[in-house]
Amino acid sequence: MDPGALPAGTAEAAPRDLAWTIPADWKDRPGSGMRVATIAIAAGGGTAEMSVIALDGSAGGTLANVNRWRGQLGLGEIGEIEFARTAVKVASAAGEVTVVEFAGAAGQGSLFGGLLNAKGRTWFFKATGPANVLAAARADLMTFIQGLHAR
Repeated sequence: MDPGALPAGTAEAAPRDLAWTIPADWKDRPGSGMRVATIAIAAGGGTAEMSVIALDGSAGGTLANVNRWRGQLGLGEIGEIEFARTAVKVASAAGEVTVVEFAGAAGQGSLFGGLLNAKGRTWFFKATGPANVLAAARADLMTFIQGLHAR
């Protein structure tokens, strides 16, 4: 799989049937194309961006999508054992979210991502930006993930 390629899905955003709460200094913007939403994150004196995408079904599987994200950061693929060591399961009212965090190869930034299977879709919450911004926003990112709930 091309590391930058999205798994098969529709070209239009899924309905926004999940809800969330963001900190006062973040901005929740409407999505476009495949994005359900785009969230601007302000933390640590900088900014990052979270894309929210929902694709039907399993969207290729969790590990395949994590490896796609890793490829976007210039990192190599990981297998099931490494994935099990690095992924964290986080409970939310919408269901269990698999959370991963990666620092990219030199100059590639960092990623905080959550994957949730809910309502017949796989939801992707992918925050990317400078490592210091995502580190400063980490507690808020975890609170965001824990606060996911059905509309």
